[in-house]
Amino acid sequence: MNNTKVLYFGMATDIMAPMLLVPDFDVIYVLNVLDRAFGGSWEEHKSRIRTILQDGGDENVTKYDFWYDPSYKTGYPFKETHTLIGPSLIESDVDNQQQYVNAKWELEFTYNNKKRKLIYYYDFNFEYNIWPEEIHAISHILWNGTYWWDRITDENDEGAILVRIMMIERMASEAYVYALSFNHRKFPEHKHIYDGSNRDGTLVAKMKLDLTDQNWWRKVYD
Repeated sequence: MNNTKVLYFGMATDIMAPMLLVPDFDVIYVLNVLDRAFGGSWEEHKSRIRTILQDGGDENVTKYDFWYDPSYKTGYPFKETHTLIGPSLIESDVDNQQQYVNAKWELEFTYNNKKRKLIYYYDFNFEYNIWPEEIHAISHILWNGTYWWDRITDENDEGAILVRIMMIERMASEAYVYALSFNHRKFPEHKHIYDGSNRDGTLVAKMKLDLTDQNWWRKVYD
């Protein structure tokens, strides 16, 4: 049986997006450089993700506007009420406590009567490092807010070249890419996620990749 594998660039604590967009997932891989603006310290990142999984939503997780700074009172803290199918049972929680590109957290959990896994590389720049060998046969790739299609089309940028090479080598024969709709308007599918009582939802664009077309990355999807 083939596993449904998801890769998320720069996920921070946004565990709900891949779970809502790809409900049949088996494994979520994350390549992320820690940014305190999106979830605080690494221990705070892990705590928020665990809470969301165990609660089945983020009602008990306070998130902050990107510009929030208590000293200057810019931005504001806000609550969101987004809901998964139900809570998860965490089965295993292992952080190897390495540094740099080998830093990895593995979380095994049962969600909607199915065992799943989160494999989170939390100090990894996906543009300038060869991706870990275990990341292969990826069916779904997300870069909500972290990356954009125009970036990948830069023919002279070393980071964009590496990402293209990695996608060709590591994506499954049938694969999809997800990005924020506002700067990917030409993607054919658009879907609201995070529908909750306090928010209309985030509009995410989706497109099937045709990696057999040698010019796939030159297409414009802004």
